Amino acid sequence: MEQMTAEELYSLFQLSVLFVLVVVLVGLSQFAIRRHIVEYQIGRKALHIGAIGISACTLLLDIPYQWILLLVGACIPILWIAVSKGFFQNPESGKKGWGIPYFAVSFWVLLLFYHEQPILVFYPMITMALADGCASIVGHLWGRTKYHSDYGAKSWEGSLAFFLVAVFCLGILPVFIPQWPLPFEKIYVVIAVSLVLALIEAVFEDGFDNITVPFGLLYWVLLNPSFETGGILFAILGLVLGGILAWRIGWLTSSGAMAAIAVGVYLVVSPEPKWVAVFACFFVFGSILSKLPSQRITKEPGGRNMVQVMANGGIPLAFVCTYFVNGNVAALMAGVTGIACAMSDTASAELGTRLSRTARYLTSGRNVLPGLSGGISVVGTFAGVIFSFVISGLAYFLTDEIGILEFIAIGLIGMLGNLIDSLVGALWQVKFKPAQSREWRDTKPPEGEYEMAGVAWLTNDYVNLIAVGISCIAAMVWFSVY
Repeated sequence: MEQMTAEELYSLFQLSVLFVLVVVLVGLSQFAIRRHIVEYQIGRKALHIGAIGISACTLLLDIPYQWILLLVGACIPILWIAVSKGFFQNPESGKKGWGIPYFAVSFWVLLLFYHEQPILVFYPMITMALADGCASIVGHLWGRTKYHSDYGAKSWEGSLAFFLVAVFCLGILPVFIPQWPLPFEKIYVVIAVSLVLALIEAVFEDGFDNITVPFGLLYWVLLNPSFETGGILFAILGLVLGGILAWRIGWLTSSGAMAAIAVGVYLVVSPEPKWVAVFACFFVFGSILSKLPSQRITKEPGGRNMVQVMANGGIPLAFVCTYFVNGNVAALMAGVTGIACAMSDTASAELGTRLSRTARYLTSGRNVLPGLSGGISVVGTFAGVIFSFVISGLAYFLTDEIGILEFIAIGLIGMLGNLIDSLVGALWQVKFKPAQSREWRDTKPPEGEYEMAGVAWLTNDYVNLIAVGISCIAAMVWFSVY
């Protein structure tokens, strides 16, 4: 075995010290929380700042990235098991701290793909550590002015703290790290990006912001946008007003409006803002169809929430943003196809429910209530085909990159995704049958006894996510090969 050099031994010593320090922080935070020395929220966020901050700082040291990858990779399953067993659990609410393994996964993935460009790992991680942690602490201790989303209340003081700390991380801290290039050259870009990240942090709960914040920032650093301040401010203002209007008229819930605004910003602040039209087309048509009068609705009333917005638009957005960064046209086609799938599924469900007398279950052929996931009808299928090609046709007119063959392929793959949605819905989606009814439904009865079938956590939103994801991947493969 080859002997380690003095430099390697020193690097190993540094990594070991930092790892022990993180373990000590975990122990101290758990001890303080369980002995009621500090409140759970304060102890958990102090750990959040310390552990993620230390992880980010490993990139400032001369430690081989392979060692960090190995260590973090080994910690991921340990953290996952610890959370599932209730180790990082809120003693009052019983809520588990899934954000901890999510952070480890984010760090590992960023380091795996961008170890040669440490600023693409360091700034997303240090911003998540400091801005998110400080926002929670400030909001918990001094938050007085609340705003509510579907997933709880947040404070304007906390969101302001996130914004200010993000500006520090992206605009001031880089000055003290001269060996690396600045993440952004213009201060107004730093301000705009910090505002978007504050919005993302406000939207996502249950630790998911430990994924969305670092990868959201990664995109902006990769894109390194340069824009006229007046134009972009008016565009963002328009998106905010549009989101508020959609919330007021019931097309979106409060969390759905914030998620839609965030999606819109990523599309508008881009090299080709015109692609926001594809997403807007889906949103407008889908919202109108869902509000058509009907006496047979098998889903919960109300506008789309954050989960539904991201289930339909999150993966397509990721593919379109990939195109913005590296110019891969296949990624653009994949993103458009994902929206075609979402539009096709929405049209099939909404029009099939309202215009069909009956539907057939895809796997058995038996008659089911129109609108039930897994059921298909002639009207719904025809509507799905038409609206899939509506999205494909809009994309055809937006760019010369899409010809007749691409137009057909996007429409067909989008419709295929719709059928996959029905198949997954028929085989595995959770369904409910009230005790006094013979009909299965997608939504849980508000009261009384009921029978349940399918996978308990696999709701219609996750089925949509799976179908849209498969459509995007299938289109990416097809357009990459052909």
